[in-house]
Amino acid sequence: MDYESEQFEADYWQGVLVITDKATGQCGNVMLHDSKGHNITLRQLRSGIKTHGVERALATFAKLVTDWH
Repeated sequence: MDYESEQFEADYWQGVLVITDKATGQCGNVMLHDSKGHNITLRQLRSGIKTHGVERALATFAKLVTDWH
């Protein structure tokens, strides 16, 4: 499942959202869990896209990346 904005590309793969910054070419990943330990990454991404659009949703998830490669 792929998502793309002007600034980022994202691919959801096996429970992990892999984000690529188009300007730098660096990649990072994000995985979110609820209080019961369930993976909620895709649900939160889809919700963010629905309410705020792809650009803003991907920019928000990019802020959650702790290590860019």
